[in-house]
Amino acid sequence: MSEPKLSLRNIRKSFGPLEVCKSITVDVNKGELVCLIGGSGSGKSTLLRCINLLDPIDDGEILLDGEDISVPGYDPDPVRRKIGMVFQSFNLFPHMTVLENIKLAPMKVKRMASREITEQAEALLDRFGLLDKAHVYPDRLSGGQQQRAAIVRALAMEPEIMLLDEVTSALDPELVGEVLDVIRQLKAQGMTLLLATREMGFAREVSDRVCFLSNGELLEIAPPEKMFGAPEHARTQQFLERVLRTQNLG
Repeated sequence: MSEPKLSLRNIRKSFGPLEVCKSITVDVNKGELVCLIGGSGSGKSTLLRCINLLDPIDDGEILLDGEDISVPGYDPDPVRRKIGMVFQSFNLFPHMTVLENIKLAPMKVKRMASREITEQAEALLDRFGLLDKAHVYPDRLSGGQQQRAAIVRALAMEPEIMLLDEVTSALDPELVGEVLDVIRQLKAQGMTLLLATREMGFAREVSDRVCFLSNGELLEIAPPEKMFGAPEHARTQQFLERVLRTQNLG
């Protein structure tokens, strides 16, 4: 068995007296899609931010290809070239066109020539059905188009891992499907994905494994058929019964 692409070892993170991540341990293999599920405040978003080194951990290890990237003083920039992150709020720069948003990081961070990154960006936009929006400003896009553009912006850095934080939660229900289709494409192409989501049907359909978090604890890890068919932990059962009933997926 090859070494995991990403390993989290006993991750702890607190904000003041509130412990948000409580000794979380999980491996993510290359090409795997792992979904994080759980209620608000369960620690999903904080865990993703720690992996991308946006929030420093208090204890534990984050290993990328076997190297501890969480040690104090570690340069986060090379990590963020390998680990892309997409947020639920899009975070596109409103004063830049879609194409300019996508070109910014490769030009600044990777020192790529404008012409080279323009060709790559246009190819990505075409691949995800946004080429006709290349010269449009974000406020002229639908929410689904903005989120797809944010995903394309992250992909322009050619990351090895993508972290997706509730990327459909800010969307109207009719726009959710187009963003989930993009994630399906990324998985089919072998991208390693760690996804915090409220879309239980999607998690059941596409994930390789599902992690249930509650109050900062990772209570259960299982393949989707087991997680949704026969969860072991009582709190997992309670959460899924409530959510699946709400989403009419029971």
